[in-house]
Amino acid sequence: MTSLRAALAGALPGHPAAFGLVEPEGPGWHPLPGLDVARWCPDDSAATALGLAEVLGTAVVGRLVAALALTGSAFDPADLQLHRHERGFVDAVALCGSAMVDDPAARTVAVLGPVLDAVVAATRPAPLWDVVADSARGAATTLALHGHHGAHAVADALVAGFAAHGVPVRPAHREQVAGVEVAVRVTCCLLWTTVPAAERDAAYCSTCPHLDAGARAARFRRYAEEAGGGAAPG
Repeated sequence: MTSLRAALAGALPGHPAAFGLVEPEGPGWHPLPGLDVARWCPDDSAATALGLAEVLGTAVVGRLVAALALTGSAFDPADLQLHRHERGFVDAVALCGSAMVDDPAARTVAVLGPVLDAVVAATRPAPLWDVVADSARGAATTLALHGHHGAHAVADALVAGFAAHGVPVRPAHREQVAGVEVAVRVTCCLLWTTVPAAERDAAYCSTCPHLDAGARAARFRRYAEEAGGGAAPG
């Protein structure tokens, strides 16, 4: 387990929290199984549903992709606890067990599925598993930018596993930008709809399906030039 934590902490040099798994310390931690998502939903809008799926996907599935790409092993998502920042995002993820799983896709569906169902119940129907799949592909893009080029195959296999276990996910496509395969999002997270009109241009993700390929490429190049950042391209 120590080697897994070390590998994830070092996945993005200078940004140990990007994919890191820590020991829980202090208050504010929430076990993933049975997560009380209603308390995390300020309203029942589609933007809230999709945004929370993005938060959960990045915290859980993004780290699974990193673990598989860097170590070939997968932790049990049921052992995760999430620390929620007051602004709504997850700022730390703790691993509270040592179990490894042979079928991470099946385990993710079993653990994360009920949580996403609760998000829908608290908000409205939305393609939340597509957002989770986008989180897997986004993590792979970030890892590829930092030299871990096998991460895309790992993300593809994980998403295919979701589909094999009955989860509705749509296929995505990639674009070559700055020598990196960039996965374009299947579903918009709608973040841009939650900010004032004057700030909306900056709120579009660099992989947003609403932008044309040229605009996405320009945004991703800026992201790459800024030393790769510490999170999935956005």
